[in-house]
Amino acid sequence: MSSWIECNKTLLMTQLDKEKKTFYLICLYHIIVWTILPFLANKNLPLDTIEALAWGGSFDLGYNKHPPLSAWITGLLFKFFGNKDFIYYLLSQLFIVLALIYVRKIAKIFLKKKISITLSFLILESIAFFNFETPQFNVNICQIPFWIMTIYFFLKGIEKIKFEFNEMLDIIDFSNKEILEILSEKLPIHLWGNKYYIENDKLYRENYL
Repeated sequence: MSSWIECNKTLLMTQLDKEKKTFYLICLYHIIVWTILPFLANKNLPLDTIEALAWGGSFDLGYNKHPPLSAWITGLLFKFFGNKDFIYYLLSQLFIVLALIYVRKIAKIFLKKKISITLSFLILESIAFFNFETPQFNVNICQIPFWIMTIYFFLKGIEKIKFEFNEMLDIIDFSNKEILEILSEKLPIHLWGNKYYIENDKLYRENYL
């Protein structure tokens, strides 16, 4: 009996390792391909990235078109690395990989099969904002991971009914991600209202949680 249990544990760990390895390989592939390809193919940085660099020179609290986070990040990188185009292509891909990490976390909440979790982030690679649009670091690319992180921490925040220490940490994380999202682009703050309603409405909790 014990040998059967050990065998199943080993098989489960192998499946987990396969899913993790697949995820890491996809992330690595994404970073390499979508950093090197535009760097070699483009003569100049995309216009949105150049615009963000121009804004980032002053570190204002806001600009005439967008909130400041994307400009702050590019401006900060420019101070350290200067006009090395490779850095800004890499920056975009790191934001996309961060988004994929949290997509995987959300998938693990809802899905049990490892193949389903793998497909959840593989499918995203077919969406324009996760491939062809990624070389230009702009507010759209900047906000993608914060959108997904907000959803993840929102789900974690309503996972438990009682306010326990771990849940309070989730809510603090949710708050931080909301702030970063607001700085990257205008976004739906109504999530806060929904979260408050779910936590405080007794009928909702009894029937749905």
